Amino acid sequence: MSLFKKSNYAPLFFSLLLLLVLVISLIIYTPKTLKSYAEHQAILNAQKEVEKARVLIDFYDQQVATKISTSDDFHLGTQPMADSKQLPVPFTFIVELGQAYGDLSDHFSIYSPYPFEGREREVSNFDREAWAALSRNEKPYYLKREVMEGMEWVNVALPQAMTSSACTGCHNAHPQSIKKDWRVGDIRAIFKTRVSLSAAQKKGHEIAKTVSAGLGLVFFLSVILFLFFFNRKKSEDSLRDLALVDQMTKLENKFAFQAALSALVQHQSPCYLLYVDLDGFKGVNDSFGHAAGDKILEVVSERMRSAARNMGLAYRLGGDEFAILIDRFEGRDSISRLCDWLLVSIAQPVQFQGQGLSVGLSIGIAFNDGSVSDPDELVTLADQAMYQSKEAGKNRYTYAD
Repeated sequence: MSLFKKSNYAPLFFSLLLLLVLVISLIIYTPKTLKSYAEHQAILNAQKEVEKARVLIDFYDQQVATKISTSDDFHLGTQPMADSKQLPVPFTFIVELGQAYGDLSDHFSIYSPYPFEGREREVSNFDREAWAALSRNEKPYYLKREVMEGMEWVNVALPQAMTSSACTGCHNAHPQSIKKDWRVGDIRAIFKTRVSLSAAQKKGHEIAKTVSAGLGLVFFLSVILFLFFFNRKKSEDSLRDLALVDQMTKLENKFAFQAALSALVQHQSPCYLLYVDLDGFKGVNDSFGHAAGDKILEVVSERMRSAARNMGLAYRLGGDEFAILIDRFEGRDSISRLCDWLLVSIAQPVQFQGQGLSVGLSIGIAFNDGSVSDPDELVTLADQAMYQSKEAGKNRYTYAD
């Protein structure tokens, strides 16, 4: 009979073999895992930094730039120190302010191939590569490693779009702007920053050496490796949420919508696009505050998600604008029934601090039978139909001609 059948050595032998495999695996893969984890953390940190800049720029656009555009006393420019009636353009002001207060790192910068006149600077290969990838909406971020002075860095770039008509109006009308045909949603610049990976690499090598010293550390290091894999997956999920999910409503955002619509158009899949704008939202926001507005957006988003669940997906495009992509339907009647249900559902009061707050919907509907080859054309048709609904009295839906 075999030795393994006569004794209890078999479990011990296989346990030791498993431990040996684990040790070898840890020695080989721990540095790589640590480096990969550090890279994902770098991306998340960069995105958080960019989100700070985006929030500040949106605030500056809404509270300063839009008011200046209608003022005869002040104007935006690139040399505010030389002109007492000139205020800095949003990008310059926000980046310098953020770095002065320490909210943005010294490595944070902005690149656009369409700078205002007099603000041209040397363009790096990373600038060109990042712009080429992000301006086509191929991915929500772009990264590249490089070695500088013996240290390895990861460069991260994320897109910044034209978020409102105030942005496009300013850029299209400003005398120093070299591009005059901006549209809402266009990528106007990229935010970029970089983070060192050398410290993470060094730590990985140290851990690998420690593991090789003996089997006694295997369990501890196995737990660490598990945590790294767990955190890596968590980082990937967090990165996707930051890039493709609206953090307030938990609906997928504009980037996800553009990708989904482009895929449907590319595959010539029949679909309906519902462009949705809330009626009366601004009044609620002005009268009851942003907390009430946020509550409206959360409840309305959940109602849209629930209504569209069996036919397609709802997206938040920004502000009080939404879109619903329908690729599972039984003819135009099913779309009309969905819109009727949305109008009734959204009109139900939302309870906030003991009060019932109500908003309505204006919906524009565009249909693609597979012949439309440009996603922007479908968006334009639905947007125009939505404005027809508003002009006709709001709280209704209109099919594009």
